[in-house]
Amino acid sequence: TAEIIDGKIVFTPNPGFRGMAYVNYIAENEFGAKDNATVTVCVLDQEAAPNGSISISTSQYTPVTVLLPANGLVLTQDSELTGSIDYLGDDVIEYTPFGSFTGFDRFTMTNDEGISREVTVHVLDDREQFGPVRNDKVYTEVNTAVTFNIFENDIEESTLVSIPKGLKHEGNGKFTYIPPNDYIGVRTFRYTTQINGAYYPGKVEIVVNNFFPENRAQFEFVTRKGAPLLLNYTVPINEYSFNVLTDPANGQLVVYNQEYNYTDFVNESCSTIETGVEILRYLPQGDFLGLDEFVIEYCSPSGECDDITVVVDVIEDDADCNCVGSDCVWPGDFNGDGKVAIDDILPLGYHYGSSGAERSETSPLWIGELSPDWGESQIGTGQDLKFIDANGDGIINTEDLASMSTYYDRYHNLVAAETVSTKQYPVELVLSQTTAEAGDLVFIDVIIGTEDYPALDVHGIAYTLPLSPNIVDEESITVETVPGNWLGNNSPILDLHKQPSPGTLDIGTTRTTGISVSGYGKIHQIGIIIEDDLDGVREDYTKNKTIDILLDQIVMTDGAGNRFNLTGAAASLELIRDQEEIASITEEPQVITYPNPASQLINIHVNGNDILQEVHIYNASGQLMTSQNLNNTNRTTIDVSQYADGMYMAQVVTLTGSSTSKFKVIQE
Repeated sequence: TAEIIDGKIVFTPNPGFRGMAYVNYIAENEFGAKDNATVTVCVLDQEAAPNGSISISTSQYTPVTVLLPANGLVLTQDSELTGSIDYLGDDVIEYTPFGSFTGFDRFTMTNDEGISREVTVHVLDDREQFGPVRNDKVYTEVNTAVTFNIFENDIEESTLVSIPKGLKHEGNGKFTYIPPNDYIGVRTFRYTTQINGAYYPGKVEIVVNNFFPENRAQFEFVTRKGAPLLLNYTVPINEYSFNVLTDPANGQLVVYNQEYNYTDFVNESCSTIETGVEILRYLPQGDFLGLDEFVIEYCSPSGECDDITVVVDVIEDDADCNCVGSDCVWPGDFNGDGKVAIDDILPLGYHYGSSGAERSETSPLWIGELSPDWGESQIGTGQDLKFIDANGDGIINTEDLASMSTYYDRYHNLVAAETVSTKQYPVELVLSQTTAEAGDLVFIDVIIGTEDYPALDVHGIAYTLPLSPNIVDEESITVETVPGNWLGNNSPILDLHKQPSPGTLDIGTTRTTGISVSGYGKIHQIGIIIEDDLDGVREDYTKNKTIDILLDQIVMTDGAGNRFNLTGAAASLELIRDQEEIASITEEPQVITYPNPASQLINIHVNGNDILQEVHIYNASGQLMTSQNLNNTNRTTIDVSQYADGMYMAQVVTLTGSSTSKFKVIQE
């Protein structure tokens, strides 16, 4: 717990807790200006370990804070550093690599009590640009040429040294790009400029897309009784159009060009002027409440069209203000793109702890709410920070994450599939086993980056993992963020995972300091129990099946709030159905105990088409803590919330024999 006493923050760790704890706080000066920060607390045993090793990573040119932890440690004389060390506290240092150094820097720190720490810092090669040249991003429609100037957003004037192939140079930094026929995607071109003998790299990304709305069976929206619903389709092209194919039965649908002026005659402050390319206005008639439906057509500049079915739920809400348009706050849609999705956790993490004006009115329903601007923009999107304050209390914190979870997968506008460039950081799915039977528990490790090719400048990651309900028991899915993973280096972490529809698992993880990190290794571990409904009613049950697990929708944000896709990953699992092959795999019980360490519950699962019969838990002294006699099940859960910290042993008896596994309890 943390509390403010006499102007000071007093932190008290929970009984038995050891590890890293974080305290986020907001400070306000006499003029009303506010800012937030994070305090990192390392909770140790009463006696520090006599020695140990610490491994940490950072990007080129970037300082990194290292928690040692032990008092009075100093650098040994035989340490040869390729960086500098600043002492920030008794047990905290800041390491800064020299110049453009990359690689491993190793040094030792000791004190007079014989305590030592071997520190390894991996300085990663970060090739992001430094200097006066700024990257460019350009949009164009399919089969449409585009002309742009790469110098318009640069800080200083420069001279082109190398011209990117694939672009036609018109002179003075002006280029024309002609996309290949029917091409959709992102092309990246690199160039070099010179200023006073110094060379600077730059790049331009060209997005080619007709920006069709998401391919959904129907869009479902909500509006208040008597209040218009505005659909302002915001995409970076201008030549698209909407046509009404089927009018609503209980309202009026009109398409406005460029501007719609909404006047609220009851509350003038709720009036607004909405601008855009084409604005769809649906107005329910009279006192109508309930569901209404209409069909529209979106046509791209190339002439391709797509039908879109829209269902509107007209609700009763006694709000003083019927907020209308894109300036309304829809709780959970933090980036203002029209839907509550897993990537909304990314701006929440970046601006965690920020504060602004409270909303004067909030609704218990999911509906657009009027909010004063906070006057500060989100990094990367330019949206006002007010959109992240889901509950309207004036503070961005975990309560807003809870609102995002509550309203997950809700839409309030038409949304286009995103097109962004791709970072070639390695992504890997590693399975705990390559063969499985129905009922087996399998773990999937999600690994991002490698030692040779680390992930650079990362602040948050969000992705979707398709898991067919024909092969996975959806109620069995567990997601664990790996303790101490590289993404959480010196930062609190926010996590969310949701299953918005059968076969879809969305996972998001973000730092909360606004400072990115570089590294590599396992981020998440996903647990699934295998089912076998691949063939529906299975007449031939003896034929093994190969199950492919694919991960291809990964979004990453960097330290500047820019969004990128990461390359996908795949893994395969053989579903064993041949009974003779099953019998030959193993005669030993395949017992899995997780999570380890545990604090509240411990799960015990047996693989291999086996059945649990007895489970006995003993402490390190051999004392029996609990026993279970089981029947016709391959899994069980045991409450360890009252157990003291320490090692425990699970003795498991199954149909095929007995097995013993150890696990650790650490109370949070």
